[in-house]
Amino acid sequence: MPRPKKPKTFVPPTGLRDTKVKFLNFAREHNSSALRSLIIDVSQGTMSLRQWAKNFGQDNTWLEQWAEDTLGLWAKGILPLPRAEKGDLIMDFLLPFHAPIKRFSSTIEGTPISRLSHGVSIFAAPWWDKDTGDDREMFKEAMHARLDHELDQFFEKMIQAGDSDIKLPRDLDAKLEAAALYFLCGEKRAEIADTFHVSEATVYDWLREVQELLALRMKTPGPRRKGQAMLG
Repeated sequence: MPRPKKPKTFVPPTGLRDTKVKFLNFAREHNSSALRSLIIDVSQGTMSLRQWAKNFGQDNTWLEQWAEDTLGLWAKGILPLPRAEKGDLIMDFLLPFHAPIKRFSSTIEGTPISRLSHGVSIFAAPWWDKDTGDDREMFKEAMHARLDHELDQFFEKMIQAGDSDIKLPRDLDAKLEAAALYFLCGEKRAEIADTFHVSEATVYDWLREVQELLALRMKTPGPRRKGQAMLG
């Protein structure tokens, strides 16, 4: 029986950017082999940036562009050069790029009208809810409805213009840490499964969720579940 599809959640571009930062911070905390190679090999010119990205299966992804921008800031001295202290990686890096954020603004105007005018100076069907306490509450409800309409239009345009409507994984921090270990630290799925005390198939599902969320590239097929074809 197929699992139900996860509903999509609205996340502004800054939220997705900060999710990428968490992913990179987990990699840094685990002394990522990818980040160390970026510092030692690429920044010193013994490896090209493209080869670095290919080594971790992430060429032509946002990670490659982020690495290029970060290297430029290190070279210009805008960010301090990374270093190792007692085996820990000390590294300042550029925040990943995010799409421009549109600002919401709206002007809502209206004139309070009284139910006492109905049938006298206002000839129309009754416009109020019979449970409304007074004309002030009726006017507030009308203004709130107009504001809600403006906000609905604002969010609809944001979603149409970009990728703000996404599937947000549950237990996101754990899945981001597992993904950092896999994509940037070179750990195998079996090792990650042991670390988190879950099955290897569960780890693969986690990685697929983060892959979709962060637009990364899976390196190898996943394990076969009972009654399921090989995952690609």
